[in-house]
Amino acid sequence: MYSSSLLAYFLLAAFGDYLGRKRIIQIGMLLTIGGIVGCLFSFNLILGAVGMLVSCWGCEWIYTIGLMFITETVDEKYREKCLVVAQTFYGVGHLANAGFYFGFKNW
Repeated sequence: MYSSSLLAYFLLAAFGDYLGRKRIIQIGMLLTIGGIVGCLFSFNLILGAVGMLVSCWGCEWIYTIGLMFITETVDEKYREKCLVVAQTFYGVGHLANAGFYFGFKNW
């Protein structure tokens, strides 16, 4: 999962300006959902790990672009509070993602 975060940051830095923010969020959503579905329907541990890697990769893209939107559009008075809430829900989302996989038996 850590290697997917590192790879996501490098790819986002390389291709983010060419694709645009809206397209990056759409691709990130597809990667996240596709990774979760791929992990659920995997038949061995390697494919499950690849599904989690792809899911975390998409999640990192969405999170990074979301923080950029917050820092650019929110007024300075509320910016710090909004960033704290966004970062808190990022951690909650990762815990929910792991809990989602444990909710399904025999994967």
